[in-house]
Amino acid sequence: MAGFNIDMVRLGGPPRIVDGGTYPDQPDHEVKHNKELNEFVEQVGKEIGVHLGHLWGGWGTPEEGHLNEHGVPAMCLWKADDPNYHSDNEHVDNIDWNGVKAVAQVISVAALACGQRHNNCLSTLRRTGSSTPVLMGPALYAAGIEIQNG
Repeated sequence: MAGFNIDMVRLGGPPRIVDGGTYPDQPDHEVKHNKELNEFVEQVGKEIGVHLGHLWGGWGTPEEGHLNEHGVPAMCLWKADDPNYHSDNEHVDNIDWNGVKAVAQVISVAALACGQRHNNCLSTLRRTGSSTPVLMGPALYAAGIEIQNG
């Protein structure tokens, strides 16, 4: 089981993997996200041509932080630079649909791959001793996934 969170990806860029966060009211309480899952999702992005940056949330973490704190591997993709965040311009006309599509492709391929690996992609990685998750192109086709860029 793994949790995937897509948060605030309509505009801005690039999409970033949230590595964790520190809540302003609890500066000594760091919430680290699952490194193996983050690396796995980043590798999937590379495989299909989507660059993913990284960030540390000084504002805390979205929902997946609580999952990680309770032992459920979870990750988040977030675009931190949306100029319309919580403004009157936050509406459907200000959505980068290609960016949303790219993030959706990364998460759907990663989630499907995790689901097909005995319902837990991270246990498979631990069993093989791999420190860097790899999902090669042929594995995508073997899983019946066809990615079309553009």
